[in-house]
Amino acid sequence: MTNSVAPSFRKLALIIQAIGVLEIIGGIITFFVGLFGQEEVIIGVGIAVIVSGIACTWFFPLFFIAIAEALEYLKFISDNTGSGTAKTTVNSNSTTKPVSEDIPEI
Repeated sequence: MTNSVAPSFRKLALIIQAIGVLEIIGGIITFFVGLFGQEEVIIGVGIAVIVSGIACTWFFPLFFIAIAEALEYLKFISDNTGSGTAKTTVNSNSTTKPVSEDIPEI
């Protein structure tokens, strides 16, 4: 698992942020068009588009960045734990002796 999908989630977050910035600009233009034309519906649409742009700029990318961080964390764990078995080496020349031999008699 050398290639991670995390960078693609970060790119997606940046694309959504760029769309959000464009939405905010379009919402401001729509708001002022409605304001100067004295159309309440157009003013409401402009405000709704501004709110949607703010959500796209600040809130939605957080989900994708959180997913990317979680994927990187899971990749880090899987790279460092291997197959889940303990990685120990046993020295075949070692001898064990009973604990009673280590305790001196008084």
